[in-house]
Amino acid sequence: MAGSSGYAQILSAFSHLATFGVAAAALQVFGEHRRSARVTLAVLFAAEIAAGAVAGQKQSFVITFLAVAIPFSASRRRLPKTVAVGALAVFMAVVVPFNQAYRHAARRGPVTLTPSQAAAAAPGVLSQSGGGLGTVPGSVTYLLHRVREIDSPAIIMQRTPSQVPYISPVQLVTGPVASLVPRVLWPGKPLMTAGYRFGQEYYGAPAAAHSTAAVTPAGDLYRHGGWVPVLAGMFLLGCWVRLVDDAADIRADPHAIFLVLLLWPVLVKGEADWVSLAAGIPAAVLTFAFAVTLAFSRVTPGRSGTPRS
Repeated sequence: MAGSSGYAQILSAFSHLATFGVAAAALQVFGEHRRSARVTLAVLFAAEIAAGAVAGQKQSFVITFLAVAIPFSASRRRLPKTVAVGALAVFMAVVVPFNQAYRHAARRGPVTLTPSQAAAAAPGVLSQSGGGLGTVPGSVTYLLHRVREIDSPAIIMQRTPSQVPYISPVQLVTGPVASLVPRVLWPGKPLMTAGYRFGQEYYGAPAAAHSTAAVTPAGDLYRHGGWVPVLAGMFLLGCWVRLVDDAADIRADPHAIFLVLLLWPVLVKGEADWVSLAAGIPAAVLTFAFAVTLAFSRVTPGRSGTPRS
């Protein structure tokens, strides 16, 4: 389970630095027009795409693309429609079919492949997963089902509190506070497995299925007492998103690119439960501050706010 080791939170935070490296190189290429950074950008971009494919993550492709596209657009240029359409075509015709086939191959049979075995199987899966236009309809159907977030709130309202009792609303506060304590100092800290337990309680998933279901912030708030927590919590979330939106002006402050890339998956996907969402804010702030310090601490004279080389 995620977060079961003392260093899992640190590794999770550091995993964002690779994408930030792509964004920093893109800022140098498009913002400072450094030709020498083009090779760095190409290498980092290719490495991050490959790493995301081996890890079986579709969102890695999207976030890595945004790490290049956003600095390009922020340099007061318009992103060419052909590039956007091409990226969408690759995602629908290659990334989604490969990811589905790759995950199926990694989990086939009673034994799950090890990371090295799964990585070794990736080239063969890529060659067999198609990549033509015939795979697009299946990808569209999959994504429409994947991004549909009404199912979880609907089943929560249907079964809570008649079949599944309300959870104490106090946990909406104590849960995020408890997450601030490092597992190294609190070895017995409860695991954040809301999605895993949610699948069992509401969908009847077996305990042996180590998978998580989308709870959504609104659905989780309703589980903690009904409409009052929903109205209060979503109001606070809306205020926080507005503050983030005001701060995320890449043209005024290049630092904001890291904030956008860090929060984009959480806000756009909207799958996390409220406790996990709130608990992740302090880690996101620390990761953002560390990345900005690492990338922008040494500034070239006359070029304020640009990433160092």
